[in-house]
Amino acid sequence: MKKFRMLLMLLLAVVVLAPGCKDDDDDKTPSYHMTIAGKSYEMSQAVLENYGQFSGTGFNFDLLLLSPGLVLHEVNGEIDSISGIGHAISFEIFTATEEMLSSGVYTYDANGTENPGTFDEGSAIVDFDTAIEDGTYYEINSGKLTVEKSGNTYTFSFDGTATNNVKVTAYYKGVPKIYDYSDDWKSAKVSRRIYW
Repeated sequence: MKKFRMLLMLLLAVVVLAPGCKDDDDDKTPSYHMTIAGKSYEMSQAVLENYGQFSGTGFNFDLLLLSPGLVLHEVNGEIDSISGIGHAISFEIFTATEEMLSSGVYTYDANGTENPGTFDEGSAIVDFDTAIEDGTYYEINSGKLTVEKSGNTYTFSFDGTATNNVKVTAYYKGVPKIYDYSDDWKSAKVSRRIYW
């Protein structure tokens, strides 16, 4: 169920994004990007969602990187929907600290232990049209996500693979928009949220 919500959120996020890089040079990788099977897509936004602690020992933060064309819509300070056409990548991360995603290397955990230093779900979508919910989806099945925090600025760097052994990388540095659902992650208002 959470995997489906995460996928739905990714799809919604990718809707607003304009495809590809800013110029026609396919060999030039944007500074903040997601690269899938050798093709790069610009990422311009980062979102961190704090869901607190579930059943494991780690605290859950979901990371979402979005391309420039995607637009987040809020209601009462929470993400309500995403519109547009574009690309996105997301990770369900588990950290040792309750209040913030801490610096470190997070490794893919296929067993979903929710232990600190792991992420157990990751997905990417390209050319996603939120209006018709259509795009190309990739499920991440290996890799490492490196997180560095300095003040309010985060640097996220990912290197791994997805469905059919497709190479996936991502890089983003900036101040993410943070949503704290740690007190109400079981509530109806959070469970109704839209994920890709």
